[in-house]
Amino acid sequence: MLEKSKRIKILVFLLSQILLNLLSSCSPSSKEILIASTTSLIDFGLVDRIIPLFEKNYNFKLTVISVGSGQALEMARRGKVDAIFSHIPQEEDRLLKEGFGISRIPFAFNYFILVGPPENPAKIEKGESLKSAFKKIYNSKALFISRGDNSGTHFKELEIWKLAGIRPGKEKWYLELGVGMGQALITASEKSAYTISDMTTFLKMKNRLNLKIITEDREHKNIYSLIILRGTEQEKVSTLEKFILSEDFKKIISECGIVDGEKTLFPYEFEKGF
Repeated sequence: MLEKSKRIKILVFLLSQILLNLLSSCSPSSKEILIASTTSLIDFGLVDRIIPLFEKNYNFKLTVISVGSGQALEMARRGKVDAIFSHIPQEEDRLLKEGFGISRIPFAFNYFILVGPPENPAKIEKGESLKSAFKKIYNSKALFISRGDNSGTHFKELEIWKLAGIRPGKEKWYLELGVGMGQALITASEKSAYTISDMTTFLKMKNRLNLKIITEDREHKNIYSLIILRGTEQEKVSTLEKFILSEDFKKIISECGIVDGEKTLFPYEFEKGF
């Protein structure tokens, strides 16, 4: 099982490098805006909603590439995209300090949750902190699926392990896959394992999964931002800023985050109230 997960991780890494190399050989055209996006915004359908709205109202073609936030940041440093959608605030700040970005606009947020098998073998209690839950997973050696893809969710997972004083390595109970959020959830379901997810993606997929929310910790917000990169044409910059702050975009965020009548994704302007 470990060998299979290693092969999957290596294959995904190689494919991602091929994609990055292909992108590095070309730049967006003058009438195209190219954005590298974290996978979760694509998994729960936000990107599919914004592309037709954007192209209807602005004189640009919008192309969005699905990668983990870590890869999006790498592409930003190569200067081959106009902007990125990311959810690793500390790395986004570093990108700006290094001079690669000219602005960062937070636009939406939800929460990170721990999901797992209905049997809950680690005996984690509802409402327990993620830090405490991770300790119980470690102590019970219950199977845990890590995205392992340098995404925002992967960064958050590693942050929680660090808070718990645990450094998981190459152990049987800990599987790093190198995949996006949707595939990580599917694998966790197939293997009756725990994993960390953003709330919206899980609820959009839950009917296909044999997983339940184990605990939700509101201390761990998941903030999505647009980072516009240095070298992007001024017309593109002003267009992106206008769109990301528009009421139409905020409306799509609110609508896209409604799952079974429950709001799970919110425009960033409401962040202080949660």
